[in-house]
Amino acid sequence: MSPRTKVFAGAGIVLGLASVVGCVSQNSYELARMDAENATLRYQQEAQRTQVLAEQVKQMKVQIEDLETKRRTASETADRATREYKQVRDELLAMKIRQEQEQHRIKTRLKQNLKQLDQERTLLEAEQDLSTKYEGAAPETKERVKELLQQIDGLLHQTAPR
Repeated sequence: MSPRTKVFAGAGIVLGLASVVGCVSQNSYELARMDAENATLRYQQEAQRTQVLAEQVKQMKVQIEDLETKRRTASETADRATREYKQVRDELLAMKIRQEQEQHRIKTRLKQNLKQLDQERTLLEAEQDLSTKYEGAAPETKERVKELLQQIDGLLHQTAPR
């Protein structure tokens, strides 16, 4: 039974008793009528309170839905940012690896070039020493020294790493 029905039933019983008994004092009648009015008033107040609470529940459900949507959006944004961060990190790592490989190739070429330069310097020094020693030598001797130096130079180029 709903509260409203109970109130009306209670008021009906009071009025019914008053009519059955017939002779009820005015004071008792007024007291019963006031009780019925108070019960009706309490019922109306509770009905209003119920409506207010129902409206608050609706508003809270809307707020919950909004917050859930915001949470989902924030989660998707965070996931996207994480994926982008990982992609950029991987790209930077790949760039760093390529850079280190290029530096290694440059260092290797530099070492090879320095080694070749040292060999050529040694050959040049030897050539200068020989030309100084044999400056007064016969032209055939000079020719023979040049040929030998060319042969040595050719051998050095053949054995030099490339």
